[in-house]
Amino acid sequence: MLTSWAGAAMSAQRFEFDVFLDDRPVGTHLFSVDGDPGSAAVVHSEAQFDVRVLGITVYRYHHRATEQWEHGCLSSLDANTLDNGHELRVIGRLGQLGFQLDQPRVGPALPACTLTYAYWDRDRLLRQQVLLNPQTGDADAVWLESLGRTQLVSRNGPLAAEQFRIHTDGRAIDLWYSLDGDWLQLQSTLASGRRLTYRRRDIAG
Repeated sequence: MLTSWAGAAMSAQRFEFDVFLDDRPVGTHLFSVDGDPGSAAVVHSEAQFDVRVLGITVYRYHHRATEQWEHGCLSSLDANTLDNGHELRVIGRLGQLGFQLDQPRVGPALPACTLTYAYWDRDRLLRQQVLLNPQTGDADAVWLESLGRTQLVSRNGPLAAEQFRIHTDGRAIDLWYSLDGDWLQLQSTLASGRRLTYRRRDIAG
């Protein structure tokens, strides 16, 4: 049985995804949520992608982030991304004027209750109009659309799910959740037109 945030605070939750470019496996993205984001939690994520052609690595991506959450809002962020040789660090913290980025640039403070792309918390995510991108440090304007109920293929047969779409500037991210709110799958079309898919390892068929 899948577990849900709904109804009770949890001490720890793990999400382990295998990542596919089109239908080809390229890496993993692992998330851990320790504590209850509604009161206090630490969120770790780490992604590692390697795209190979004829045995030669032509693209490499590594992202690692640590987020501190208090009372349902982001209180600090430390993220490091290596995108095919280009490194970017994003560091920010909650201050008296709001959430302030120190790297990659210091700019106007964001709202005191700023969120990142918290895919692991459906209900909180779906209420947002702006999300902080931990890879770039950009505050992305978003709107979210419900696409209704569907089914995913799991190792135990068809799995009922709800599908949502996050719209950003010129990009869409599709998300699937169990009926009680557990994050199951993600899919996005890249600028190249190729499809990036996250399939949760413990349910994948």
